[in-house]
Amino acid sequence: MRITSIRPAALPRRAAPASADDGSAALIARGLLPPDFARYDAATRENLLHGARLIAAAPYREAAMRALRPGDVVLVAGYDPVVTNLDGGTRWVHAALVTGVDPVMITEVWGPNGSGACQVREVPFAQFVAGTPGEGYQVLHPAADPAAVQRAIAYARAQVGEPYDFTFGLIAPANEDAWYCSQLVATAYAKAGAPLPVSKDAQRDKTLAAIMQGLKAVRLKDAPAVQAFIGQVAQSSLLPGGTARYTTAQLVDDLLDHVLPTSPVLKPLAGNPAARQLLKAYLPGALERLAAGKLAPQALLDELRDRVGKLPLAAKLSLAWACLRGLVRVDFLAAWRAWQAARKGAVVDAMVSPADLVQAGQQSFGRTAA
Repeated sequence: MRITSIRPAALPRRAAPASADDGSAALIARGLLPPDFARYDAATRENLLHGARLIAAAPYREAAMRALRPGDVVLVAGYDPVVTNLDGGTRWVHAALVTGVDPVMITEVWGPNGSGACQVREVPFAQFVAGTPGEGYQVLHPAADPAAVQRAIAYARAQVGEPYDFTFGLIAPANEDAWYCSQLVATAYAKAGAPLPVSKDAQRDKTLAAIMQGLKAVRLKDAPAVQAFIGQVAQSSLLPGGTARYTTAQLVDDLLDHVLPTSPVLKPLAGNPAARQLLKAYLPGALERLAAGKLAPQALLDELRDRVGKLPLAAKLSLAWACLRGLVRVDFLAAWRAWQAARKGAVVDAMVSPADLVQAGQQSFGRTAA
């Protein structure tokens, strides 16, 4: 893990002063913009202005900002295609840590649904709001002594610049070189010796445990290609609210070219001409129907089996040989554990979501009660 000393205001600067007629002076006077606003670059100033105007237009946002103190956790209500679907429809889609006041500074993991690098960053509250406006906020005041709070803040700041964890802890749950939002918040306080109270979703974690063991069974490595692929899925039309930035055909190409080859079990399939031609022709449309609810997972498998059955004999033999080559590399112990996890409902801490932190909450701000 890379540990660096990060100053709270380490953001791009040295730009021309802000225009006198952009309303920034009044917003600075209200404390909605940082006092040194004019020193930021033009793009950041535009982003800060947008966020400050959002705060000024919604009293609950300003009320939340006024209530913040160092070490507080901010949960944001709204909709996110990844978190909402993965976490059973929760309204809490983002979590961040307050790492400074006067001005209020937020350390967060900037995710794949925004512009810019997907990584840990520390920004003024207005920039935080511009990126995640939110329909409401839950402000958590952790019951920790001041020294522990400062340790949590220092730990979170030390991660600034680290990349987004597109695996959500599924492949490397102990990873401290990549982060998602609530993972960083929970880990910062755990490392500070003051773990936050969480209320885990047993059914979700049972499912994630089985997925994690299944990934281990095929030895899918935690490679950058795997993380990038998961991020692309989050930005595709396969998930509600996705930006359709990636087509299903592109996703299938990346799956065959960059993801499956990272597994010694699946690599023979990825390199088999018959398998590649079959998957490239079938999967794009099938995935779109699956995402739209027009195709059940079992029906997808049935259709795939039927297509394999129609292949010429030579192609079938080639495909069978590729499958056998992969089969001998399967970690059957991990596969058995996956089955046990699903059958017995074993729960592991594979993920900490924003919703898991809610029971530590003390104040709510929003159009409706949080």
